[in-house]
Amino acid sequence: MRAAGIVSEYNPFHTGHLFHIESTRRALGGDAAIVAVMSGSFVQRGEFAVFDKFSRAEAAVSAPGGADLVIELPAAYAISSAERFATAGVELIDATGVCDTVSFGSECGDVAALRRAAHAMNTEAFSRRVGELMDSGESYAAVRQRAADELLGADAALLRGPNNNLAIEYLRAVERGGYKLDACTVRREGAEHDSSYAEGSNASAACIRELMRSGAAYSAMKYIPDGAAEVFIREMARGSGPVVASMADAIMMSALRRLTAADYAKISDVSEGLENRLERAVASARTVAEAAMNAKTKRYALARIRRILLAAFLGIDAELTSLRPQYLRVLAANARGRELLREMKTKARLPVITKSAEISSLGEDARRLFRAEVLAGDLYALARPSAELHTAREDLTRSPVMTK
Repeated sequence: MRAAGIVSEYNPFHTGHLFHIESTRRALGGDAAIVAVMSGSFVQRGEFAVFDKFSRAEAAVSAPGGADLVIELPAAYAISSAERFATAGVELIDATGVCDTVSFGSECGDVAALRRAAHAMNTEAFSRRVGELMDSGESYAAVRQRAADELLGADAALLRGPNNNLAIEYLRAVERGGYKLDACTVRREGAEHDSSYAEGSNASAACIRELMRSGAAYSAMKYIPDGAAEVFIREMARGSGPVVASMADAIMMSALRRLTAADYAKISDVSEGLENRLERAVASARTVAEAAMNAKTKRYALARIRRILLAAFLGIDAELTSLRPQYLRVLAANARGRELLREMKTKARLPVITKSAEISSLGEDARRLFRAEVLAGDLYALARPSAELHTAREDLTRSPVMTK
């Protein structure tokens, strides 16, 4: 049985994600299994996920034709830069031992072009040129684009598409890691990434989140596949979501104001005195969003600042982020996913975790990553609509969701 791995957030799982999975299966022969490596309860934009990871994972395997197995992408990587996000995701896909392909969306739909760009960006010449241009005072994204325009020729235009950008990072990770993974890309159709509008029966995840968080959650369900919609409706009824980050704003600000510049300096991607700017920004702000805007500059993009503030809140420092993945933690599986798990018992190159107690038998790095995950879940719970669901230690008590 062929199997493809998809690095995902499913925030929330919607018809576009189902289209990606269905297209991947067709490209691989029709009946391929799908393993999703999914962010936990916080996502790469530096935000709270709209529903917790267990609900989002259950939705992904509950939709007919959806994912078969969902593995967690730990918070240390999920809220990191695109490069670290992609690198950890691809490493976990390869570590399953059952995936032969990594699949991803792109604006161009051209694996060969994306692979050329990835190879060029992995060269010493490209890294050297990026380093030379960093003195310009521009953001890393702008500097990287300038280097690409100089060295990649026509392929440099690929970096202007957000999905292409992430696709290139996946391919860079495959090449750097020497993984024997094929690549499959599905051309993005319908509403653009992060667009605020719907297009026919499709809407971006950003549009769906806005509908959910603005009181029109049930209107958003027409963009959610059957099976997945039932999961989200159930979670809304019990007060588990949709989560709005501002509900935990006072808690976040309380934690951030306790930190000094020295504390911020320990967070990944903080350099060149940014720690001082962050401390001042938090001190002068009333909300986390305002603090992020206060700290933002031409060089430091808003998304980067949001990720740094979230990492500081969660206690995820550069040392933790630098660790390689230590385990494969199962969040959800259907019947075919359970077949994959049985196969992974002998093929996986990292321990497969289905019970939190199994972490105790692993090394200190694995335990550190998991402790960070437990704390992330505890803090996420404080933003749920229902105060009754603000309790902690869910990561220690919940088992993977198993569906038919």
